[in-house]
Amino acid sequence: MSIATRILLPPAILACGLALSAPAGAATVYEYVNPAVACQLSIPTTDTKVRPKASGYRNESDSNGAFVICGYGKPTSSSSITQINLTLLSMDGASHSVDCTAVSAVNGTNNTQKYVTKTAVVSGTNGITVTWNPGDFGSTSGDIPFTPSPSVTCILPPQTAITQVIDAYNQ
Repeated sequence: MSIATRILLPPAILACGLALSAPAGAATVYEYVNPAVACQLSIPTTDTKVRPKASGYRNESDSNGAFVICGYGKPTSSSSITQINLTLLSMDGASHSVDCTAVSAVNGTNNTQKYVTKTAVVSGTNGITVTWNPGDFGSTSGDIPFTPSPSVTCILPPQTAITQVIDAYNQ
């Protein structure tokens, strides 16, 4: 199996599972934003080894972790986000623990922001997709509450990369 197949297979499986969970009559739309555009350093640094590349937002450093924030697109005005996904990859094949925090709601509104942290362990050459669902934020409505344009912040260890930024919504 090629590296490209192994990297793309988990999101393809994820997409199939998500399509099965959509309400009757609703089409689930998956919006991919290239990590080179969607992600940036959350805390400025002069470390030029943390940067966007064609293959994702990468920490090519050998010693320093970096705070990286990724923004997601906004679905149509009549749709709410039903899932937030972030695919991570080990660049050196070693095992790395990555902590990522998604936030719902918009700061400055009457809605309380909720932060949900998840830890993923990436290893080998397969990517791993971290997923946040409505229930992670305490919602039972099927939508992530008050999230017109979510973001995820990760502590990206050395030799790891963010390779996909995907949100889902029902249309």
